[in-house]
Amino acid sequence: MKPLIFTIAFILSLDTMAQNIRGVVSDNNGKPLSGVAVSDGIDIVKTDSKGQYAIQSDKHQGVVFVISPSGYTVPKKKDGLQADFWQHLNQPADVTEFVNFTLIPQDQSQYDVLFTTDIHLNKHPRQGDLKRFHEYVMPVVNNLVQEKTKDGKPLFVFHLGDMSTDIHWYEQEFDLDSAFNRLRAEKFPGPLYNITGNHDNDPNIIGENVDFRAEWRYRKLFGPTYYSMNIGSDHWIMMDDIIYKNTPFRKKRLSADISKPQVRGKRDFIIGFTKDEMDWLEKDLDAMPEGMTVRFCTHASLLFEYPEGKGTQLNSNTQLDSLIQLLSRYDGKVHAYTGHTHRLQFARNDIFPQIEDLMLPAVSGNVWGTGHCQMLSIDAANAGIVTGHFAGKEVTYDYTTFLYGRKPMRLYDMNSVMDYYRTDPVTLARLDTIRQRTDYRYGYDNMVYANIWEVRPDDIVKMYENGKELDVRKVSQGDPLVFVGFVLNTHLLTKPQYLTCHHLFAGQARTAKATVTVKVFDKNGRLRFEEQIKRPKPFTLDME
Repeated sequence: MKPLIFTIAFILSLDTMAQNIRGVVSDNNGKPLSGVAVSDGIDIVKTDSKGQYAIQSDKHQGVVFVISPSGYTVPKKKDGLQADFWQHLNQPADVTEFVNFTLIPQDQSQYDVLFTTDIHLNKHPRQGDLKRFHEYVMPVVNNLVQEKTKDGKPLFVFHLGDMSTDIHWYEQEFDLDSAFNRLRAEKFPGPLYNITGNHDNDPNIIGENVDFRAEWRYRKLFGPTYYSMNIGSDHWIMMDDIIYKNTPFRKKRLSADISKPQVRGKRDFIIGFTKDEMDWLEKDLDAMPEGMTVRFCTHASLLFEYPEGKGTQLNSNTQLDSLIQLLSRYDGKVHAYTGHTHRLQFARNDIFPQIEDLMLPAVSGNVWGTGHCQMLSIDAANAGIVTGHFAGKEVTYDYTTFLYGRKPMRLYDMNSVMDYYRTDPVTLARLDTIRQRTDYRYGYDNMVYANIWEVRPDDIVKMYENGKELDVRKVSQGDPLVFVGFVLNTHLLTKPQYLTCHHLFAGQARTAKATVTVKVFDKNGRLRFEEQIKRPKPFTLDME
């Protein structure tokens, strides 16, 4: 009898513990839901048969959130935009708080995700970002929402960081709250799931524990900096891989009024995960239902986007090895979706073959600056939005540009490019002072270049002139258009990671005037898309 008495006493003691976060998870009809995971960012518990949960927490993260199960979604918050899966904790650890969650049943056998990242709303007079967002971005977003929801399928909206730009919080008096309020005013669609970017940290914060403290405004607006949810057969994990340092300036670089909020540091950071995050991630995956596909979202990409890199952008190879071990044990792959690089690239790196990193293009292009009248990404892709369609194990992606609709590539007649580079005074001046850039003045006679931003690692690119196949090779060079346009982001002209387009293909034509057809096939030989260039084709700043 003694063991039985001990067991009963032990169960009673657990039941009467003073867990300081409690609540109920129920559906929209008030029916309690059992087995639903709830977390404080450190621990994860599941609801009992009455839908009740209880967590003993130090409340350091300041939030509690529900990990919505497959077949359920959450309502929108009162702001009309965010997904209501989290709540702030407002009391100290010695006070018990009660937080309830409501889930709504939803058919998730098929669903769509609208991926956005790096919106960088700044209210910058030279960038014209607010005007461009209203006139170019929102019409495309609204059309996509209408298209994707017309047959009743669920649509989710992800934003992968850098909604604002830290340096303009004080210069333009336009902080993260201002950027979010502009999204609301524009009636940006939801439910919105957000993660933090490096430019969403407060640059006024320096000193000890700066990574956590500088996120104060983000946490106030968007709650947890890492979390997860189940949608259909997919387990989505949203993680913060920016460890903010903000190395302090010397006093002479600060405003005379040092009490005034301002940029106090270099806004530098390293890419990686805190110990709390990695510990939580392991618990999250242990709580995940069997048979799910893990999909992993971060702000900064896991892979280097240029070949001369060390393979990973994470500060620690050991940490990436741990991440791969955790994530790839399910289907052998790490399905990553990332922002930060301001380019569209289906990235793969032989050093880490388990990782498939879809680098998502910035809504802001290269922060609203490149091109004469255009919105271009760092890799000269026309700025736009990726949408994903998820149906079980099948996934397809579409790319819609803000100015030209569904457009997968841009073609160049290199005879015209050479003429422009030899005669344009701005280009000549840049070539004289920035010698790292590709010099297109000579040596490209009768060639056709294709910047194919929708190409995938296993695709095959072919070119034809008068029905005859041309020699085609992939080249690691700068796109001809980015270098000559109006540029606000000077990194485009100087930093190594901005100097190369990684989806640029060269074909050697036999004549100067014949039409050339560019075709892209998948690994099974099926035609994905094609485009023709009628030569001679002028090279201008307004090229599509």
